[in-house]
Amino acid sequence: MNIASLVFQQDFPVEYMRNFLFTGIPYFMVGVFLKMHIHKLLTVNRLLYLGGIILFSITTVMEKVMILRLEYTPDNENYISTTLLAVCLFLFVASFQNTKESTISSIGEKDSLYIYIFHPLIILILAKLSSKMPEAFQTFYLWTAPLFVLILTTIASIALRKTKLL
Repeated sequence: MNIASLVFQQDFPVEYMRNFLFTGIPYFMVGVFLKMHIHKLLTVNRLLYLGGIILFSITTVMEKVMILRLEYTPDNENYISTTLLAVCLFLFVASFQNTKESTISSIGEKDSLYIYIFHPLIILILAKLSSKMPEAFQTFYLWTAPLFVLILTTIASIALRKTKLL
């Protein structure tokens, strides 16, 4: 299920929509835009970006719920709010200009590529596990999935790097 499915009332396989043309190039261009305007964007009060993170976290869950109520399957979906959430999260983190090395910056420098590569696998594993859990846990997981995915993917990436498998 994706936006094209809602517009055209027809399901399109995820392979047709999640590729360089529909996701790779647009996200690359968002990155180019942010790079070109980062100095202006960092003059904005970071509370605005924090508000965006909260707002777009809520609207992402609302999008998923709406799509489920329309009886579509939101697996592998890239919600509109997710893109805006990612931009706000990036700008919020970037607004804390820290020249000292920290644990988070070290992890980002060494493991961000592997976190990006492995997160779909972790999402798949957690989705399969949560579907076998009681409904209360499934509801809890719905609201906390991004945090679980981030933590488990980061741990897996660090573990693989330390065991020299990456």
